[in-house]
Amino acid sequence: MNKPKRALRGVKRSRAASADKTRPSKRACINRSKSATRATSPEPAKKLRVGILLTYPKLEVKKEELLNHNDKNRPWLKLADKKFVVERKWRREMKLNGRKHPLGKIAVPSDASVAYYLQHAYKNKNVEVDMIMPHEITPARLKSNDLNFMLIYDLLESFHTDKTPGKKLYHNLKNCVEKCDNIFPPKEYQEFVGSKIQYYNYLTKNGISIAPTITMTSEEYKEMKPRDAVNKVISHALNNGWPRFICKPVLGQ
Repeated sequence: MNKPKRALRGVKRSRAASADKTRPSKRACINRSKSATRATSPEPAKKLRVGILLTYPKLEVKKEELLNHNDKNRPWLKLADKKFVVERKWRREMKLNGRKHPLGKIAVPSDASVAYYLQHAYKNKNVEVDMIMPHEITPARLKSNDLNFMLIYDLLESFHTDKTPGKKLYHNLKNCVEKCDNIFPPKEYQEFVGSKIQYYNYLTKNGISIAPTITMTSEEYKEMKPRDAVNKVISHALNNGWPRFICKPVLGQ
């Protein structure tokens, strides 16, 4: 039996009204969508900070560890600050007979070159390069970077180039290396390569051939009289048939 049409219309109106009560308005949907977008949008990525510990450019002039400032294959050298642009003092310059220097008279230290290369290669990336001179090194400065690299200037380099009273720069660097855990090479590696006693004994223990060697720590030396220490070295040389030998201190170069 067919139901009255008026009853059917009433049911339809009732369902539609119920749906309108539970369905959000179009404006509410738009606002909710904007809110969700703001909540899920990623925050700006934090910059990766890379520190490069640099030695003084004048020292690199002396060692000739320089790169041609006008090298077409290294366009990043043009970015170098004027304090890193130096004049080459070539030891064989007198033999050039007036010719131009084959490597370029104006140059940039090799460690600074690495720092400027990073700036050049990652200029469109979220990377920041912090170039740190010896007198600018502090624990706070190093800790502000994600990672710090020692390319030339390390504990050994600092020890031999520091001319300040009491080797102030060297002891400051040593303190920073001990306090900061984001330096590469790390403290243990630097001390290992800086101490001939450590690495000679390590090589001997692991069966790696080295020149015949005898080592003596400062503690061992202090425990015996100076004459006894000298006699120990001389006796070892004579007993092993050494016609001659050289002595080098820890941190010696």
